[in-house]
Order: sequence, then C-alpha cells, then structure tokens
Amino acid sequence: MKAVFIDRDGTINEDPVGYISSPKDFKLFPFTAEAIRIFNSLGFIVIIVSNQSGIARGFFTEAELGKVHEYMIEELAKENAHIDLVLYSPYHPKGCVEPFNIEHNSRKPGSGMFYEALKKYPIKASQSYMIGDGLFDIEFGKKNGLVSFLVKTGAGLDVWVAEVERTSVLTARKSEISVTGADSINASLRKSEISATEADSINASLRKSEISVTGADSINASLLKSEISTTDSERTSAFPTGVCQPDFVVENILSAANVIKILEKQKEKQ
Repeated sequence: MKAVFIDRDGTINEDPVGYISSPKDFKLFPFTAEAIRIFNSLGFIVIIVSNQSGIARGFFTEAELGKVHEYMIEELAKENAHIDLVLYSPYHPKGCVEPFNIEHNSRKPGSGMFYEALKKYPIKASQSYMIGDGLFDIEFGKKNGLVSFLVKTGAGLDVWVAEVERTSVLTARKSEISVTGADSINASLRKSEISATEADSINASLRKSEISVTGADSINASLLKSEISTTDSERTSAFPTGVCQPDFVVENILSAANVIKILEKQKEKQ
C-alpha cells in the first residue's frame, strides 16, 4: 500500500497561536480538502503525523486534542475528504506533565509514528510521500524513505529562505567571496542557475527558471519541465544538501497534491 504522511499545524491548517487546544481555534486552509480528495482518488492512505508537545507542557490534555481531531475529520468529511489515520506525539523533554516529559522516538524527526502506521497498514515507503512545513518533517520523511515536500504555508517559507541564506553564506566562504544579506542569496542562487536580486524575489526567480532535476531516477526531467508548473513545484537546487533537503519546495499542500498526481501518472507509464 502507498501512503501520504502529512504534518498538521501549518500544513493543513492555520497555526496562529502555536498550540491549538480547542476546535474553535482550528481552521483548515481553504485548499486542504481538495488536496486530500486528490490523495483519496489516487488510492493513498492519508495519515496525519503531528508533534503535540502541548500535552507534555500542560497546555491541553489528550482528551482536548481528541476533540480537535474529531472536529478536523468532521470538517474534511463535509467536503468529501477522508483521513485514514491520525497519529501524534505528546512528548517533549522540557514538558512538565508525566509521563510525557521525556525524549521519545515518536516525536518527529524520530520514526515512531511511521512505525506505528506500519502496524496498521502494509505501507511501502518507496511509493509514499511526506508533506510538511518544517525541517523535522523533511528529516522524518528522509529517514523513512519517503519523497518529501516542504510547503511554504505555516513556517515553511521562513524555513526555506533561512536555509537558502545559510547555504549562500557557506558557499561564499568556500569561494572566498565576501557577501552578506541579499547579495549572499544571489551568489548561491547563481550557482544553481537561478538569478535573483533580492531575498523577496527568490520565488519569482525560481518560477521563471528551468527546473533542475538530480536525484530520484523515477522523476523524469522532461515530465517536470513540460507538465508540472514551476508555480506549483520548485526543484530544490538552491537548497542545502543533507538529510533535511526536501525533494520539492511547493506553495501549499494542494500544490504538492498536483505534483504527486503527475508523478503517479508517470509511474503508470513506466
């Protein structure tokens, strides 16, 4: 079986307060239901994997979190979108509520929730995906062999820009080039054959650029250039290499769903 693992806060719903303890504070993004319907139509098991340290910190209880998740499922069902499994990690070592105030492998980027999902479904990681707005989500995906998407909703845009800036500084130092701020971003992006003049123009520049594909052989360069809009999918040639490198940076979960739909069609042709 194939699955899509999806982070919760900042990926499928707004996250204005940081810790959502009541259904009244839970608001789905307007495009979330459509994205999940796409996953349903493609035959994916849809699994939410969410760090919920608010339980360990005493901000809310498991029962209160359960009500939020019940509301989430009900709201999606109204739009014919189905979640198969909701998993969460209540742990955090800086918490104050026992027994949750410990390090635990269920907390992303640990693999505990992935293995919990395997107890319920015979999931093939090579056919599955991870979507989230944080580096913990990407690392979780990479550890478990999932094609990973970083979305720019929630904290995703800040994460992506920060990583590009960090990489540009490292690149500049290695090249003995003194650049700071927006200039450092330019230096790094030029090495990726992407031209940008200010940090705010990174997205526009990437959309205009050719998509550079290196990595998974199953992803066809001509497919991405001809069928996937660069507005929806930006190949991460400017993103730092390493365990936290996403396979794609996209605008939101619906963009990810549209890319996955095309990738699945390509697999059918092979």
